[in-house]
Amino acid sequence: NYSVKEISFELGKEGFTAVAVHPGVVATDMGKGIEYLKEIKPEVAELFKDVSVLAPEESAKALLQNVVFKLNKESNGKFIDYEGKELTF
Repeated sequence: NYSVKEISFELGKEGFTAVAVHPGVVATDMGKGIEYLKEIKPEVAELFKDVSVLAPEESAKALLQNVVFKLNKESNGKFIDYEGKELTF
């Protein structure tokens, strides 16, 4: 995130837009691991009850529709999730 912020400062002046994106929990080995943990550990299931695991195609489609095709100068330096929401810390 810090690197994207730095790049956004440097290249934003030249018209570039740099963003960090969160693809969601994707059904890779790690994403499937969350589903497995939800099955075997009730306390983990509670923590992740509102988290859905996306197929890679779903994540990519959402990133294109909700983030990539909507980027503009105001997006520069932001961290955006696959639904197009800005994530702040």
